[in-house]
Amino acid sequence: MLVKLLQPLKDATSQFSTDSKPTIADIVGTYENLDEHYRKIEEDEGCSEAWREAAKRAGAVCSTYYGLADNSSVFYLAVILHPNLRVSGMQSLCWEEVWIEKAEDTLRRIFEDRYRCDEVEPESQSRSQDPKSAKTAHASKTSLVQRLEQKQAAAQDAPDPITQWISGNTPVKNKLVNPLQWWWKQKQIGLMWSGLTALALDVFSAPATSVDVERLFSKAGRHVTPLRHRLKAVKLGQMVTLGGWFREGWVPPDCL
Repeated sequence: MLVKLLQPLKDATSQFSTDSKPTIADIVGTYENLDEHYRKIEEDEGCSEAWREAAKRAGAVCSTYYGLADNSSVFYLAVILHPNLRVSGMQSLCWEEVWIEKAEDTLRRIFEDRYRCDEVEPESQSRSQDPKSAKTAHASKTSLVQRLEQKQAAAQDAPDPITQWISGNTPVKNKLVNPLQWWWKQKQIGLMWSGLTALALDVFSAPATSVDVERLFSKAGRHVTPLRHRLKAVKLGQMVTLGGWFREGWVPPDCL
């Protein structure tokens, strides 16, 4: 039973601390999985009271760290932009309405401030023709119904990509996809969503932790001893860089 309690934490720690530099796309849903795991043990009447209490405390600790995500805009964006989740996924995870509204507001604010771009429509053939000949062809070939439809389409507001994404159906069902790969394919086929694709790619390619940075500072700190505290930043950087190359096996053994 102890292994059952601690194994999810071990897996999550390994996932966050791996050398492969996990991105936001790799860790979305980790806290939700931990919460669900410990909740099941806590509600399992077949387990002893001690194990159920241990699961309750483990879940409480996870909830404490999960609550810190409330201050992270990238977490809200990662959930609402995930092809398997979006607003319907938040509702399935029993998110409070205020959290869902904050996710929508965060997405709209960042999109409008930094990413929205008007997609350029290709120039129609009628516009590229000579004005006189185009006008003649238009008058002879365009029916009254077509002219009315064109006027109605011109009067309508441009579609809002945020509203379309939030209210749309989940594009991938019964299959967990990698959101970074999914949005990259959207870009490859030319679906930019007026800049929403660029926002999603920036979100899901962001590093999930600062593990690499912390390791770098930790290794660099070992070089700054009380007798070597006057090392210049350039010299220290060269020493740390050479040490990193050596650990990765990039330096031939006979060179040192």
